[in-house]
Amino acid sequence: MSELLPCPFCGVWNNLSVKHDDGLSWVKCHGCGATGPETTKYSGDDGEPVTDWNTRAQQAKPVVDDAMVDRALIAWIGPLWSLLKDHTVKRLKRDMAMTLTAALSTGE
Repeated sequence: MSELLPCPFCGVWNNLSVKHDDGLSWVKCHGCGATGPETTKYSGDDGEPVTDWNTRAQQAKPVVDDAMVDRALIAWIGPLWSLLKDHTVKRLKRDMAMTLTAALSTGE
């Protein structure tokens, strides 16, 4: 079986599973609940559902993760980063994540 690519919606890579029910197989993300395309091509291994998931995951836009947000904030704020209080950091991270997500989705 090929390795599953991260969820194209939430970026989770370590909480995905292949599901089987009523002759159908698909990949499910337990991070956000997204599911991959259902396939009836299940042949005893998880190859087809994983291939279908990975094809979809590759077509998705990049996911904004915590590391990307941290790098952007450190580049923007610089040395003041270490002086900020926790509640301010949380708010800035949320706002930067939304800004980066919007920029990536529009290609800016």
